Parts: sequence; C-alpha cells; structure tokens
Amino acid sequence: MPSSVKLNRRNILAITAGTLIANSLPARGLPKNDESDSMSGSYPAAPGTGVTEAPRSNPDEDAIRKILDEEIATWNQGDADGYSKHFAADGTLTPIRGLFYAGGKAFRDRHEVIFKGQFHGTKLQFQVVSLRFVTSEVAICETLTWVSGFENGAPPYTHLDAKGRLRTRLLQVMVKRNGEWQIVAYHNVDIKPDIDSPEPE
Repeated sequence: MPSSVKLNRRNILAITAGTLIANSLPARGLPKNDESDSMSGSYPAAPGTGVTEAPRSNPDEDAIRKILDEEIATWNQGDADGYSKHFAADGTLTPIRGLFYAGGKAFRDRHEVIFKGQFHGTKLQFQVVSLRFVTSEVAICETLTWVSGFENGAPPYTHLDAKGRLRTRLLQVMVKRNGEWQIVAYHNVDIKPDIDSPEPE
C-alpha cells in the first residue's frame, strides 16, 4: 500500500508539472497585441485608399469596411450629409475637445460646421487597429486617424505633427439594425505631442 500511494503522488506531480510547462509556452497562431494586429487579424493597407484592408471573412466585416471607406470619401469631399449617412438617430458624438452631442442631426450639423471652418479642405486617412464583434450585431472599431491639409494651421486646442497632420484615435461602436450597420457611438481623442504612434501603412 505505501508504494502504491507514492506512485500516485508521483503521477499527480508529473501531471501538474506538465500542465505548468504547457501553460508557460506561447500560443501558436495567435496575433500579437500591437498596432498592426487586432482580434480579427492583421489589416495591411489597401492600395489607393485611406483605410486598411480587412480580412474578407464575412459580409458583416465587408459592410463595416465599406462604411469606413465612405467616411473617408465623404470627409475628403466635405460632405456632411454623406459623412452622417450611417450615424444612428440615437447615436452620440464625443469629438476631440471633449464636447458631447446626441442624435443624428447634431452629428450632421457639427460636421457641416467643421467642414466649412477649420477642417475645410482637409484629407482624412484611417488605419484599423482593432475590429471586434462583441455579438453578431454589435461591433467595436478602433482606428488611428490622420487629418492633413489644414489651410490655417492647427484647430484650437489641438496639435499638428511635424508633417502638418492632426493625429487621433477614433472609436466607433456599430450596431446592426434591420440588416444595416449603424454608428451608435463615435468617440475621438487627439494624440498628444509626447505620444508616439505608427505611421500609416
């Protein structure tokens, strides 16, 4: 009986040690948590566009990427109606200065003001950092953005980098309603001068 007890204890110790070693090994095939990868995989730059290429794994990812493409195109045209097309009637906006707006009309009107003012003629570029589906009908999209082409220098309370660009991190929460993706939260934060960020790919 004593020898049998010792053998069982050895087995238990061996199993425990093996488990600890296995857990300490890096997982294979998982993306690193850096600026070039996301929980949906990496997003290399799409030729000729300001937004990066998302893996074409399902129609919902395609639909969200199309929204991002349209945001870039309509911003670069100074088109407030087009830029607001996918913003929900009950959506909320927090722009870089920390103001708060609620509703689709407020979102549209705010962008009409900036397109006619300090952001007139500017060009927008996105790079997707993370695109995650929380559920089949809720997605969170985080992007690095660069806005260039300011005619009169930096807008108030902002900073342009050495290349004359305003850099921000934009988070958009999207919800699928009646088969269409809508932006329900749009939260933009400017990147401060002492914070490094990658160059667009």
